[in-house]
Amino acid sequence: MHKQAPLNRLRLSPVQYLATFVFIQILLLSLFVAYVSAFPSQLPAPRFSSSESFNEKARWLRNAGTMSCDMLIAGSSIALNNVDALGIKRTLGENAVLNTGSWGLTIPESAALLSILAPMCRPRIIIVAAFIGDFGPIGRKAIDWPLFARYISGAPAAEMYLRTFDPSYYVRALLHRRQYSTKKASIYESLQFDETGSVLLDCDRFEVDEARWNGYKSSPAADRRLIGSDLDALTAIGQIAREQSAQFIFVVPPLRTVAQSVVNETDNAKEIWREITRTVEAAGGSILSLSGSTSFDDSNFVDYAHLNACGAKKVAASIVLAIRKVDGRQ
Repeated sequence: MHKQAPLNRLRLSPVQYLATFVFIQILLLSLFVAYVSAFPSQLPAPRFSSSESFNEKARWLRNAGTMSCDMLIAGSSIALNNVDALGIKRTLGENAVLNTGSWGLTIPESAALLSILAPMCRPRIIIVAAFIGDFGPIGRKAIDWPLFARYISGAPAAEMYLRTFDPSYYVRALLHRRQYSTKKASIYESLQFDETGSVLLDCDRFEVDEARWNGYKSSPAADRRLIGSDLDALTAIGQIAREQSAQFIFVVPPLRTVAQSVVNETDNAKEIWREITRTVEAAGGSILSLSGSTSFDDSNFVDYAHLNACGAKKVAASIVLAIRKVDGRQ
């Protein structure tokens, strides 16, 4: 019969226990840092906000480089999906065009983003693309702006992951990455950025959601009494443009024809657009409104407000004309 080892031989002293615990933590941390450094593209972007799209755009900006550009485009998914920035770049021969748009980015959040990027990038043109649904009290993203600024400026990625550690978020984001990498630009949630940061959605094989297609029927109208912070943000963007000696163009993409009268032509909506126009022009900017344009039919849309790549190319063509006008180009 074998004798059992005395229990006191299996016990660790408090000092040994603490040393073992610390060693394991250091080992795990070292392995994590090594993995992040070796395989950064296999992980979701660090969690700077509650928006996966914003976080992934931050990583794209970091990798693309933001130290110089000719044009900065900002806004929500209206900017992300509805503007073919690559088409603008190729037509005008710009060296660098950055589309910084991400899902649901508010006008004040776009102003905060531009206040960080514009001094780094020093653009010649700043474009904000938005529709009426981008105005009013809509959800903010709890963005950590100082951390975002450090990250796109080159702070170690491992440090960013450690400071934004959220396992449940990273699991969800990882599953979503697998989905859009398979379906590419055929789904609304695609984050397949092109070389300018735009996401152009498929013209022919897009998986249209009926609720979103007819979303104008239930889309709540912004209250003109609750857009003060948005107007202040437009004024701030105009100031940012002046500080960089840049042109500021506010772009209003089209809606599906059937949605136009419901969304943009009510008395409340008309007053909102008048306020926006007055604010942009007072800030030294110009308005390019494609609202109500007959150049866009349903084949150019993926829902009532978002365009596919075919529609986004038409918006880009109109932006090119507007830029040539303000620049005096032929």
